[in-house]
Amino acid sequence: MKAPHSTRARPAPSSGGFRGEPNPLLIRELRQALRLPRLPWQIAAVVALIGLGMLSIGSLEGKQGRPAQLGVALFQGFISILLAYVSLMGPATAAGAIASEREGKTLEPLLLTGLSPFDIARGKFLAAFGTIALQVLALFPLAAIPFLFGGVTAAELIVAVCYVMIIAAVSVAFGLAVASRTQTLRAALAISVVLPAASLPVAFGMMFGFGETVSRKKWPFLQAGGPIWWASAYTSVPFGLDYVLWLVLWPLLVIGVPFWLFTTLTASNLAGANDDRSTGIKRWFVGATLALSLVGFFTCFRVDASGAVAAAISMQVLIALLMLLGVALIVGDPLAPSRLVRARWERLGAGPFRRFLGPGLLRGSVLIIGCAFVSLAACFAGGVLGSSTSGLRNLIGTASTSAGPAETASALSIVVLYTFLFTMFLVGFAAFLRTRKRSAQVPVARAWTIAVTIIALVVPWILFTILGSFDRSVRDNAVFAAPSPVYAYFAFDRELRKAGDGAEPTLAALVAALFWGAIGLVLLGVAWERSRRAVAAQERVVETTQKKLDTEAEEDDDDDAESPPDAPPPLPTTPS
Repeated sequence: MKAPHSTRARPAPSSGGFRGEPNPLLIRELRQALRLPRLPWQIAAVVALIGLGMLSIGSLEGKQGRPAQLGVALFQGFISILLAYVSLMGPATAAGAIASEREGKTLEPLLLTGLSPFDIARGKFLAAFGTIALQVLALFPLAAIPFLFGGVTAAELIVAVCYVMIIAAVSVAFGLAVASRTQTLRAALAISVVLPAASLPVAFGMMFGFGETVSRKKWPFLQAGGPIWWASAYTSVPFGLDYVLWLVLWPLLVIGVPFWLFTTLTASNLAGANDDRSTGIKRWFVGATLALSLVGFFTCFRVDASGAVAAAISMQVLIALLMLLGVALIVGDPLAPSRLVRARWERLGAGPFRRFLGPGLLRGSVLIIGCAFVSLAACFAGGVLGSSTSGLRNLIGTASTSAGPAETASALSIVVLYTFLFTMFLVGFAAFLRTRKRSAQVPVARAWTIAVTIIALVVPWILFTILGSFDRSVRDNAVFAAPSPVYAYFAFDRELRKAGDGAEPTLAALVAALFWGAIGLVLLGVAWERSRRAVAAQERVVETTQKKLDTEAEEDDDDDAESPPDAPPPLPTTPS
């Protein structure tokens, strides 16, 4: 009997990076990009425009006799232009890499070559990043113009160009994540260009504001201002714990976590429907939570003891946003891992933790609740311990003569508890929607989760505004706004300053938080039962189908065994 033909794909060529054969997709993409006739003309036009602009400004302003200040201004303008250029061109270059494959109906054949989704995402990323890096290197000689006027060191230039390359990598990863999700090239280009263009003023404003406030207070000897103050900080600030925290850890967190997310989303979106799309996202979520918890906890000790509470509140806001993003991502998990994923786990001998991070809506729900508990506990501990002038501050903190408010622990516990219980509500609500037939679609559940979050944040304050116009006591205590998570900050402020007795806002915040947490537990219990029934029904269908297939296979084997073998053909007769 002839053996059935194997449908397994052939092993993919080695694409493991620095050893062995390079990624074949990278080779193809680079050849296509470098053969474009418009690329040299585009680079030449950008270099000419920026160079002529800088020389024109230098010739006009240089007559005022302040060459050092002019050199710093040209340097700031040049690096700002480079940052804006890579932030816009990076996503636009990467957006067409995957969207064009999908429009040309070549993405599915590409997945059948044996390359994993991660290898495809890596090849696309390296090709798009190489194109952007080539353009940045072509612009690099223009950095010599500020040196003609002085005021800028070579170390500052190297730091600034390195950051331009890092921002270019993040921009390319963002463009690939958008393109892997959209269906058309036009939609990918529109989203990947409009969003960075809208966020650029905010980003430059934040860099400028941080440089003018935090850096000047922390390092008053810094002379450089403007949005590119950090280039001078890397070369002027003495190396120490503050250097590691503000110039190493926080940049890694702010830049590295989004880059990791974008690359993970790209590989996840390229994977098949029955493949493992969840493990990478959950690994990112756990890693981002731990990184934010550790860096935020350390930050509470590197500020003055009186400012540790403000640092803890800032950390709590970032944790709340991270938890909301985690709910929006993990709501797309299937109810249970597919047979393909489970077979792969068995073949690889996956452990319990790896299986826990695998596909599964309720596993993801438990993961979010656990990460919220750990991160908020670190936030509370950092705010309380950092407000003291002794203890752990003597080991890793800065010296401080004035301690934080005495009510730090009670006030901070309101915000932390409210955030944790409201996160539990969002987890239960999202799981409830995913297990409900009418809202089981991922976009519907995700949209309703975000909409309910916005309603809970805004509507109670609208009610408070209306009722407060009739009753002064309502306006003073804002009790009707207690269902809003923002009310926790109001109760925190009243408890911290002991405005009045402080009992009524605190009690209202605790009651509202317990209300949200109770609803979340109920919804999570309902979702758990629904998921259990749905998975059990699916398993029964699979077992029934498998039994039918086995029965039909046995009947076919019996028929083959009972049928007599075909008689051999008669021998040819030879003529006499």
